[in-house]
Amino acid sequence: NSNNEDNFVVEKSTNGGAFGTYATLGANVTSTTDTATVGNTYQYRVKATNASGSSAYATSATLSLQSGSLKIEGMKIEGLKIQ
Repeated sequence: NSNNEDNFVVEKSTNGGAFGTYATLGANVTSTTDTATVGNTYQYRVKATNASGSSAYATSATLSLQSGSLKIEGMKIEGLKIQ
């Protein structure tokens, strides 16, 4: 739970590839939607950012897609502090 973020940066990896920025969400935003390909495995990680820099990454989530779309909702982010 961050209390001084300007944004949250959501990064995504597909099938074990490199992470890249998937979405930049505003302060206090807790969900985003992703459309993906059936049969792929996706990993997501989140960090908070502000004018001082970035926090450490929150615990990542790995998801295997079983249908045509995937909704990441209510991602729990705790212990993020930007110093």
